[in-house]
Amino acid sequence: MRSIRVSIPDDTLRDIDLLIKIGRYNSRDEVIAKALNDFLNREFVKINYGKYLTRSY
Repeated sequence: MRSIRVSIPDDTLRDIDLLIKIGRYNSRDEVIAKALNDFLNREFVKINYGKYLTRSY
């Protein structure tokens, strides 16, 4: 797995920290990874992801 650096607005970071404080997630990494995964899944559904996969036979 690779690491990247991102800038996140203060109010968004406060929201992430609140999710951790109330026990919904264990870390900022977990919140951000889940959000990014959900976003990518929605986007790939919109563009019909399967159409862009190459078949390896």
